[in-house]
Amino acid sequence: PKSLAQIKPEYPGAEFNFGRFADYINDLLDRDGLAISELYFKAAISKVIMFRAVEKMVSDAPWYDGGYRAQTVTYSIAYLSALFQYSGLVFNFESIWKEQALPKALIKILENITQKVYKRITNPPSGHANISQWTKQESCWLAVKDLAIDIDEIDESLCVTVQEKLYKRKEDSQNKKIDNDIDKQVKVLEITDEVWIKMYDYFKNNKSVKRLSSKQIGILESRANGRIIVPSEMQSKILFMIYETALDEGAI
Repeated sequence: PKSLAQIKPEYPGAEFNFGRFADYINDLLDRDGLAISELYFKAAISKVIMFRAVEKMVSDAPWYDGGYRAQTVTYSIAYLSALFQYSGLVFNFESIWKEQALPKALIKILENITQKVYKRITNPPSGHANISQWTKQESCWLAVKDLAIDIDEIDESLCVTVQEKLYKRKEDSQNKKIDNDIDKQVKVLEITDEVWIKMYDYFKNNKSVKRLSSKQIGILESRANGRIIVPSEMQSKILFMIYETALDEGAI
């Protein structure tokens, strides 16, 4: 699991964080085009639900005196993440997704964490009179991370094993790949004969920047002259690639 040192809730500013998130997503998609899947979507929405619920939890808490709610929420969730990772556990975001709310077992844990975190960040060490500035520094996270918060045994419904997580991720990626392949086949079937003929003429006469292989040209020719009516999965992938190339080059 990711080390505690890599969990950094102290980065300043929404704009800064949005930029980092955009870079993360771009890098993720560069490495794996199937990464943004249904599983990823459910986890992302569950994180939003958690964040909003913890915001309300802090606002409604009897110990909350006002101020520094955003910092309390961020550091509390970071502490929860660190707690799971340090314990060798993987949080089960489906427990939130299924209920579209925080499970009672999680609420109990977070109520405990938020109170301790709020008290810690609003009582900075000497030399840090400005709380807002202190919460933007790594020293604040280190202080929060070192809190010894008594947590009852974590309910098993909130956890999945590493093996289960990897299996679900693999299964989800496979499902998305199937969906993507089906989408390509459907699109290929929707393209008219006239467009295929136009593409064949374009590539046959070497007007394209990209040179097609003899196999690719052969499949395109067969589709253009009607010998292929319903392409196979493999043929659809090739035809879809040719179609995208023609679009990019303005041939159609």
